[in-house]
Amino acid sequence: MSNGRIIFFFIFLAVSKINCQVKEVQSSSKLEFENITYPLEYEKHSYFRVGYPLTNSLDLEFQNHFDTYALEDRLRTSIGLKQYISDKIYFFGGIEMEFAKDKFTNMWNTRPRSSINGILGYDVKRNFLIEAKGNIQLNDTNWGPYGELLVPMKEVYSLGGKWKF
Repeated sequence: MSNGRIIFFFIFLAVSKINCQVKEVQSSSKLEFENITYPLEYEKHSYFRVGYPLTNSLDLEFQNHFDTYALEDRLRTSIGLKQYISDKIYFFGGIEMEFAKDKFTNMWNTRPRSSINGILGYDVKRNFLIEAKGNIQLNDTNWGPYGELLVPMKEVYSLGGKWKF
């Protein structure tokens, strides 16, 4: 499969989203699916995850974020392994590609940002988690993570959480 077809597939998956806030978790035999979409005033944010358990504590995960802003659209896709070291604590490590589409020219950037992700997570409750994240850029682009153009960063570290409702 060519790189163009792979990129088209990821973009197609990201763009096929719902226009209201939705959270679905489905399980069919082994695959687990989760998606969330929520609009803000001039923005829309979408996320989905597909997980496949390899063992009782190790999952293969594919994650996709699609964000619409006033001036551009952002697409971030990652694939990696999620290893639980206890009932509630896990590590996630993988690779990520980030693309940007300028709304004035309607063109996607020619050089996506590729990086390595590392996450230490804690499942506080079934619907609430906390994560410490690290993102280290692998290639040379003129923009940083999350579309930062004015202060391009090779590395970024963040602490965040997700409340699923």
